[in-house]
Amino acid sequence: MKLFNNLSIWQKLVGGFCLSAVIVLIVGGVGFIGITNNVNNLQRMDQINLVEYMAFEELQTIILQNRRYEKDFFLNIGNKEKQEKYFERFKKATEKTLGVLKKLDTLRSDVSSDEAKLRKEYKENYQAYTDGFLTIAQQVFSDPSMTARKANTVLMKPIKENIYKAEKNLASLMDIAVKTIRNIADEMVFDGKKIKMGIGVLLPAGFFLSLIMGMIIAKKITRPISLGIDFAQEVAKGNLSLEVDKKILAQKDEMGQLASAMNAMSMDLGKIFTNILSSSKSLSTSSVDLASISSPDIS
Repeated sequence: MKLFNNLSIWQKLVGGFCLSAVIVLIVGGVGFIGITNNVNNLQRMDQINLVEYMAFEELQTIILQNRRYEKDFFLNIGNKEKQEKYFERFKKATEKTLGVLKKLDTLRSDVSSDEAKLRKEYKENYQAYTDGFLTIAQQVFSDPSMTARKANTVLMKPIKENIYKAEKNLASLMDIAVKTIRNIADEMVFDGKKIKMGIGVLLPAGFFLSLIMGMIIAKKITRPISLGIDFAQEVAKGNLSLEVDKKILAQKDEMGQLASAMNAMSMDLGKIFTNILSSSKSLSTSSVDLASISSPDIS
């Protein structure tokens, strides 16, 4: 408090404004950092996690296409033209899958060990399925006696186990993607609540702190002025025995300087009036003496 009293009025006012500015900066900073984190999380979700999930959905759709083209191929044994059409469609779907898998590998590098294992198993199972079908399809093309029943139920049966496994791998990968998106969403909600709580605490605290600081500064300025006015009014009435409050005189700011000047002025006025009274008494005494000398002795 002593240090505060020694500050000039300008320094007190600037200090009060700086305190308010710091409070605003803290509140704004908390909000800005929180919103920035949420924006970054949202961008990550939009650019990586959602894209990843949509890629898994696309892979799921392609698997269904592969299985449909496989079925249509075997149903059309004996119709080579249609078989070739579904055979080419199957190959294009397979190439599309490889393109999606390549895209997934470039999305992010922070893939967990469990997810990396599932991705590897999916690729192996899918590759085993497509390679197996293409091999059997070539056998069907080269063997006119091949029946749909034999090709589909006998030759393809062990191969189909691979696509079933691939579908399970893909379902697990989609579950992981959904959990990741939910975790990011939960994190954003949690950060939002923290921002709300932080601003809710800091804003009123900053308001009351600024209010208290303003009242203190105002009191430190107005109280000495009020005392100075009262002092000046007493001096104007002729009461020169008053002295300014020592606490105000001890202040090193403009109020303390003003109080010291007024106190000195009162003391100087007191001395002047004392000298005037003393001179008046001397003159009065001299006048009496002169009157007694110059007056004739009646007796």
